[in-house]
This record gives sequence, C-alpha cells and structure tokens, in this order.
Amino acid sequence: MNILFITQYYPPETGAAPERACEFVRFFKRKGHAVQVITALPNHPAGVVQERYRGMVVCREKHMGADVIRTYVYASPGKTPTSRLVNHLSFAFCALLGLLFVKRPDVILLTMPPLFLGATGLAFKLLMRRPLILDVRDLWPQAAVDLGEMKESFLTRALTRLELFFYGKSDRVTVVTRGILKSLISRKVPEWKVNLVTNGVNTDVFDLAERGPNPYESLGLAGKFIIVYAGVIGVQHGTAFVARAASLLSGQRDIAFVFIGEGVKKRELKTEAERLGLDNIHFISDQPVEALARFLGHSHAGLATLRDLPFCDGVILVKMFCYMACSLPVVLAGRGESKGILDEAEAGVCVEPEDPARLAEAVTTLYNDRELGRRLGAHGRRYVEERYSRRLSADKMEEVINEAVRPR
Repeated sequence: MNILFITQYYPPETGAAPERACEFVRFFKRKGHAVQVITALPNHPAGVVQERYRGMVVCREKHMGADVIRTYVYASPGKTPTSRLVNHLSFAFCALLGLLFVKRPDVILLTMPPLFLGATGLAFKLLMRRPLILDVRDLWPQAAVDLGEMKESFLTRALTRLELFFYGKSDRVTVVTRGILKSLISRKVPEWKVNLVTNGVNTDVFDLAERGPNPYESLGLAGKFIIVYAGVIGVQHGTAFVARAASLLSGQRDIAFVFIGEGVKKRELKTEAERLGLDNIHFISDQPVEALARFLGHSHAGLATLRDLPFCDGVILVKMFCYMACSLPVVLAGRGESKGILDEAEAGVCVEPEDPARLAEAVTTLYNDRELGRRLGAHGRRYVEERYSRRLSADKMEEVINEAVRPR
C-alpha cells in the first residue's frame, strides 16, 4: 500500500507529534508499505528553521526509507497568537506544493492540529480521489480557549464549525485520548468513523537506556539523585512552579532537577530559577531520542506536569511513557487521564497540579525510599510493554487505514 502522510511536525524536530509521526513511518516501512511524507522545514519547538534547511522553499530527502518532501513554513521564536496563525496557514498553503512531487497514494493520513491543515487534506482527497484519515491530537480551537490563548468569540465559533466540517468530510478520524473520542461523538461525529489510537513509546529504543557512559558526568551531576523532565516545555505544562519546589529542596544537595527540551515556557522557567538563585535546577537542549534514552537511563525519577485547568484533565503526557519504558518512577503533577494511567500502572506518585510543596514531598519520598522507586519503575516498564508500545498504536492505525481503503 502507498501511504501519503501529511504532518507539520516531523523529525529532526522533537516532541510528541514528531515522535508519533516517526514511529508510524518506521512501522509502515517495516510492514512493506510505501510511505511519502509532506512536512514543514524543521523549526519546532524553537521557532527557528534549522540551519541546513534555511533559505529553502522545497526540500526532498529520504528518512527511514520514506520519501520526505519538506516545504516552506513561516517560523518565529516569538510565540504570539498572530505568529502561530501565520505559521499554521503558511504550511497549510505551502504543503500543496507536495502535489508536484508525490505519487498518487492509496490513502492520505493527515495530523491535526493545525486546524487549517484540514483544508489541505481535503484538497488532496478531492484531487487524488483517495480516502482521507484525520489523526487528531487536540481539539482546536477549544484547546486554545481553555489554555487562555484565545477568547470565546465569533471567530472561535466559526473555527469550531470549520473543525466539524473537516471531520464530516474525512473518511476516518483517529484520536489520542478517550476524552477527545467522547467529545467528538457528543458533537455528532458518527461513532463508526472515530477510532482511538493512543500515543505510546518505542520500548525497543528505551530498553537500551542504561547502556553507555553517564551523560550527567560532564555536567557535574554524577552521583546526584536526578529528577528529569524530558520534552516540550509548553503552555499546558505549567512548569514555573517546579522552580519553587526546587527551592524548597535546595538544602538537600544530593537532589537535582534537570529539564531536557525546548518550548515557549522554557525562558519563564529559567527566569524563575534565576530569580530564586537556584543551583539545583539545570537545563539541557533538545536531544535525539537515543541520547535522550541515555539521560533517562541514568536518572532516578521522571517528572510530568500539567496546569490546573479542566482542559488538562483530558491530556495524556507522552513523556510518562518514555519514563516508564526506562523503568523510571513517574512523579506526576496533574489529574485526569494521565493520573488514571499512572494509577492503573502503579508506576509513580501523583500530586495536585502546580503545588510546589506536594511536589517537593513526592520527590523526597522517592529520594528516601530507593526500593519504592525501583518497584514503581518495574511496574511502569511492564505496563507500557503491554498497553502503550508504539507497535500496538501502529497496529491499530494500520487497521484503520485498511478499513478506510476497503470498498464500501
């Protein structure tokens, strides 16, 4: 089968969306499918096009055996509502250049958000006369409203109608959480059309995490009890309070917080750490997945956070699965679906969101009881192998694709 995959976010970018896309491509190629990818010039999450791609309008290359067409996108490190809108619209338009380079596929798989990419998908569906599957990772614009980035208005109501129009014109819709699934069905998207295809983790990559030298040695952190946060530091994560938790633990010299990744809220977190005069919180730039696995393999607990908002109750943090795959106990500051998974796995400690005192207590508990951490970590590894491996997610996505292309 020939699969055309349209996604704004793709490696070498990092984060949940590029990782999900990458693992689908890896799996599809292993199963013998031909894969074509249309994506943006890499710029996420820093908002700066990576150096080797600067000045390009279209770039063609191979990645894991797939044909990848990268097109121009407006990128800006300043993440304002206007700059994000232009970023999304620019790729939705420029992705149409892919029509000049791709072969006619059997099926089109497109990730949303960005919402406007749905129009691009419909154009490909109509011109190529092939079924369209929308892989929905967030409900937009509702997510932007709930996170305080947009206000309820005529514009958001119009965008919501556009969102529902795209769902209605697609052949299948896949979603990453049960909350999104319930929302779409409650909004009259036919139940037969919507499928749950959760995120997960490549358990093979993270199974090798403890091999190799300790990467923390070069940072002077070898021998410390390390709580690592790995991934995008974004609006929904509410990480600023972690600096206050680190301040409460500053008297314990053996404990260190390490943030690995980029995001729009990284500067805010660093500023708060500097204001508090902390030397127990450290920042490392984005890492390739294999290097990230080594960092996780030499850490003692994985930190995952969400803001204290109803919207965040429906978010499942992919970083939790990475920690579990490395047999790390998870410290979650959050509620909802992420907490439900952690409780079911018995793989960590959960506290209320944005509560520095409770976070400090949870870290202290794991610091004082290393055997508890090892036990929780073992539970997590077993849980993701059985429930949340990328292979299982990709198997489910392949089932949805087969249903979409099957004559009706």
